[in-house]
Amino acid sequence: KAYDKLAKKLERRPLAFDFKRADGVVESRLFKLGDLETAASTYLYDPGDRMLLQRALAYAEAGELQPLATLFYVSLGLDPQTLAAQPDPSYSDAAYYAINCNDYRYFDGAPDERARKYMQAGGKAVENIPRMNSVFFGDLPCVFWNSGNPAPYNPAPALAVPTVVLIATADPATPAS
Repeated sequence: KAYDKLAKKLERRPLAFDFKRADGVVESRLFKLGDLETAASTYLYDPGDRMLLQRALAYAEAGELQPLATLFYVSLGLDPQTLAAQPDPSYSDAAYYAINCNDYRYFDGAPDERARKYMQAGGKAVENIPRMNSVFFGDLPCVFWNSGNPAPYNPAPALAVPTVVLIATADPATPAS
């Protein structure tokens, strides 16, 4: 409920808040709907992170956006105090896109046509999915990725092969359903 209430406010406009830095300086910053969605999508993967997200949402409901904004900054690899990049040597956006963009076909046609189709599909997602719509658009670079022509995603069932499927029931990217 707290997430939905905040998201409704942010749909109308970004919210200004005071960010209190460790050196005592107070900066006026903005918090946007995409910031909320990014923080939430990043902090759903394990119980400890979900706890941090729940606490930050409780603070936001009480009018204090700094904890939630801090989660957003960290999820982007930014120092919350200075907003300077803090690269994570264990993660690569290039590797993410190299793998993800080659896993699926992101529509047929020239890149501009694929982008138009992707944006249309995104519009349908926004209409039908009530939360974290901006996450859908995170794979938009894939329509421009030169990945050859991967097969459409349509895995055939392996009926003749005994298969063990391991999943995490709380994984927001690949839910059990």
